[in-house]
Amino acid sequence: VLTMTRLSLLFLAAFALAQECRVVNLTPAQPPLKLEEGERATESQTFRTTVTAVSPQNLIYFFDTANRIRRINPDGRLQTLAGTGSTADSLAPGSPARSTPLPNITEIAFSPDGTLHFVSVGRVWKLVNDSLDVAAGSGRPGFNGESAPAADLNL
Repeated sequence: VLTMTRLSLLFLAAFALAQECRVVNLTPAQPPLKLEEGERATESQTFRTTVTAVSPQNLIYFFDTANRIRRINPDGRLQTLAGTGSTADSLAPGSPARSTPLPNITEIAFSPDGTLHFVSVGRVWKLVNDSLDVAAGSGRPGFNGESAPAADLNL
């Protein structure tokens, strides 16, 4: 049975073969007081970071307890790429990234072409043109084989 943890590890391992991997530890200020768009990352009092990744362009991306996917831009400022700061139980394919509440995200990774992928709610999602789309997974638990289209697989 392919569990979500195993899928996450397989997903990350596949991309690790195509790019250099780095472990990044962000240490946000405590307690979380504010989350300002465009604020300099070194001056930010961001919410606790739970998942991090480094893009092929060496930019730091993270998911925090404010339920947002954020990036530290080359100028050192924070940018929200997905999430409203509210929590959701599920996502709908095609949702606008910055105006959709996000559920908990357990992994973030990049494909070789630089597309941001994340794992949540029994699916692997991708962020394309400010839209959240399904890369794999039906959103249902369990295992239903390996020959179905990626979006129809139970993870």
